[in-house]
Amino acid sequence: MKMTHNLRLLLPKDILLIVNKIAKLAEKGGYKAYLVGGLVRDILLGVKNMDLDIVVEGDGPAFAALCAHKIGAALVVHKKFGTASLIMRKKPRIKIDIATARREFYEKPAALPLVEFSSIKDDLQRRDFTINAMALSINRKDFGTLIDFFGGTKDLAKKRIRVLHEKSFIDDPTRIFRAVRFEQRYGFRMDDVTARLIRNAKGARMFDGVSGERLRTEIELLLGEKDPVKVTKRMNGLDELRFISSKVRFGTAEEEICRNVKKAAGLYGGDFFKERPLYLWLVYFMALIDSLSFSEAMKVCARLMMKRSDRSSIAAVKKSEKKILALLSAKKTTRPSEIYSVLVPLTSEALLFIMAKCTSQLAKRRIGAFLKKYKWARLSIGGEDIKRLGKQPGPYFAEILQKTLYAKIDGVVTTRQDELAFARTQLLIHETEIL
Repeated sequence: MKMTHNLRLLLPKDILLIVNKIAKLAEKGGYKAYLVGGLVRDILLGVKNMDLDIVVEGDGPAFAALCAHKIGAALVVHKKFGTASLIMRKKPRIKIDIATARREFYEKPAALPLVEFSSIKDDLQRRDFTINAMALSINRKDFGTLIDFFGGTKDLAKKRIRVLHEKSFIDDPTRIFRAVRFEQRYGFRMDDVTARLIRNAKGARMFDGVSGERLRTEIELLLGEKDPVKVTKRMNGLDELRFISSKVRFGTAEEEICRNVKKAAGLYGGDFFKERPLYLWLVYFMALIDSLSFSEAMKVCARLMMKRSDRSSIAAVKKSEKKILALLSAKKTTRPSEIYSVLVPLTSEALLFIMAKCTSQLAKRRIGAFLKKYKWARLSIGGEDIKRLGKQPGPYFAEILQKTLYAKIDGVVTTRQDELAFARTQLLIHETEIL
């Protein structure tokens, strides 16, 4: 099957021009070169995909070095795996991965594979699912010809996720995550054999051999899908959330929190969390481990080799969420500064999670007021102003400035002069207390 028309239709002209240049260099150097992976799948689905993955029969890094010089790209070589990356120096600023066609062997379940250079057929056979095991030739004689040894086009037509062999999930358990992601993203379904292989494998401690970093990456991708609730429910139905912890549950309560995360992010995400990118996957992860105790959650974080900042964010939620939710929901009169004091230390992700857990309208209004009015409250005065009052700097400066800020948030002071007067009063109180 010729896919030349599809290539021209779905690849931008500047990227297609690069592919043609690489094709000419392959012919000149005596290499057989192929586009592979998700790009081929998405071209068949009529979906745009800018990920250029090229496999060559021959020395991939050597071919990549040749291409880098000719097309104006920076070169990064991973010699051990027979792969290299080209990063274009000018527009289009894309990354092109070039690999040697290879066969893989797994010495034990979940281990990283041993690699042996081979043919395009062997290279495609090592892939996760038939829909990802197709290639497009970019060789001059058969440019645009689809190569499909394993029935990928038929599975695409039937919207089916199918593994290439029965040991697929034993060799690489993270393929379970990808199967679920592809199912939900494209509206596909695993065939009976693939689903059975997952269920049969669940009794084994498959994920024990997978590094925490790889698991965390898969979780980020899973919870970064367009509808994290759907993928999580499917993982739960396959009993595959146990890799996080045997105590993780995804019942009605957890599902409701996740749905509330999406609503809260839609209402507040763009306008009130501008200081840095918002990591929504982490908020959904907090919902997943909501039923775990502090110590259990910290064990999970350690197993997944989570970044210190993410671990701290989760720890803050586990330690203080009950106290915060109680304060937010309290019907008694609560000063804005009280709300500010418990919410401002939280990361954006932790705050969004707290919002998702709130059940009372009063609590939601208080968080809304914090975000709209108080989150960015700042004083007009600082430590230098207090020094000019003839005082020696010390830790009490921070305490006085904090009290002045709280007074501003509560509407007790409004102008710079008000702030100075309030701070002066607090200094007098401080001096009286230490006498």
